[in-house]
Amino acid sequence: MKLWANSFVTSCILAAVGVVSSVPGAYAASYTLSDGNSSLSVDTSSQTGLNDWTVDGQNQLNQQWFWYRVGSSGPEASIDSLAFQSSVQTAANALTTTYANAQFSITVKYTLLGGDPGSGTANIAEQFAINNLTANSLAFNFFQYSDFAPGGSLNNTIQFGQDLQGHYNEAVANTASGSVSIDTGVASGANHFEASSFPTTLNKLNDGNTDDLNDTVDAGPGHIPWSLEWNRILAGVGLPNSSLTISDVISITTNPVPDFAGQWPLMLGLAGCLVVRRYVWPRIA
Repeated sequence: MKLWANSFVTSCILAAVGVVSSVPGAYAASYTLSDGNSSLSVDTSSQTGLNDWTVDGQNQLNQQWFWYRVGSSGPEASIDSLAFQSSVQTAANALTTTYANAQFSITVKYTLLGGDPGSGTANIAEQFAINNLTANSLAFNFFQYSDFAPGGSLNNTIQFGQDLQGHYNEAVANTASGSVSIDTGVASGANHFEASSFPTTLNKLNDGNTDDLNDTVDAGPGHIPWSLEWNRILAGVGLPNSSLTISDVISITTNPVPDFAGQWPLMLGLAGCLVVRRYVWPRIA
């Protein structure tokens, strides 16, 4: 059962992402995207990855990055270990990067969708295209690791939701200061999930062993990153199903700090009314 019915919103955001115009730019290891009340830092050359998502002046993200494995044996590796192919910041709020080796390519598109100033809300749309470059089928495993800090807090609890096919297509992290959710819609659900106390899952992805996510959730609250894992067979190049496309929308909702500076005229007026009430109006015993 889905945690909430927001796939329609996800579909609308992903449709909007597709119309961003292309503005070629030179490759750099680090990029900053900006839109509305939000900015996002992306390090394309290391596991630092997405590492600073500022919404209304407060960072909401510790780290998000991606790992892969081909087949059922051998260790996982982060996508930055692949040969870099291209990186283009297509707009102030959009970035597309491509990595590849002799077997496959991975293209990732990030689009930042900020909210109104002071709203405490923003979104990141992500699109992944994984293409088999060989004539043979590939058993491909793709991992998304997410360590968010809603409202600036790492003390969270995690929940996952499933679609009608039993795939895991939603996750939400709640803290006392806000919540962040990921929704892959109805077409991109994952096969496995994991939410473990930091740095359990991160160590698993980097330990040199063959690992899959364990489909369990630490009860929390605590510093509990979450992860999703996709397992797909990619047919040979030129055949149907030779590629895997994953789309998701990450949404943040925080508890904004009240703008007392903007309210001082009203506060002074109220204070004046209290003075009049105390010293001018007759007191009734």
